[in-house]
Amino acid sequence: MLSTVRLAVANTLSAVRCSQALAPTVARSYSNSAPFGSLADEEVLQKLTTGELQHHNLERDLGNALRAVKLRRKHVASMLESNQKMSRELDHEGFDYEQVIGVNCENVIGYMPIPVGVAGPLVLDGRQYMVPMATTEGCLVASTNRGCRAIALSGGAHSAVLRDGMTRAPVVRMPE
Repeated sequence: MLSTVRLAVANTLSAVRCSQALAPTVARSYSNSAPFGSLADEEVLQKLTTGELQHHNLERDLGNALRAVKLRRKHVASMLESNQKMSRELDHEGFDYEQVIGVNCENVIGYMPIPVGVAGPLVLDGRQYMVPMATTEGCLVASTNRGCRAIALSGGAHSAVLRDGMTRAPVVRMPE
């Protein structure tokens, strides 16, 4: 039971950190450094095909995130027939791409809605938090919610920063 509670705490704390980290996202402005912004769409597509422009730099090179997404979609769709269906069915209008460029996603071609559930309250350092969780994994929110309840019933969790850093994968220290 204790290991289950520890796992729930780890998942919940990770969700809290992620929601806090993503909340104050600052829009990126590339308008001052858009060397290809005045080109016609067909010219941009040609430069993508020849490699003079790269997908991952389109927002910067064009100075317009939505235009970059539209042209990237068109170029990707032209590369393979199977990409055409994806390009037709994946939403791309009505989203503020400036909020994700350089922060949450690369080579953006669209977006899709993900259900958001809420777990909590999580009692952490004497404060209560409701934890939003975007997921399509069944029972994840319910499981995290049970972990939050167990934490609350045990008097809450306390946090401490042992080392501040970033990693792309889990780090596990094992005894030698």
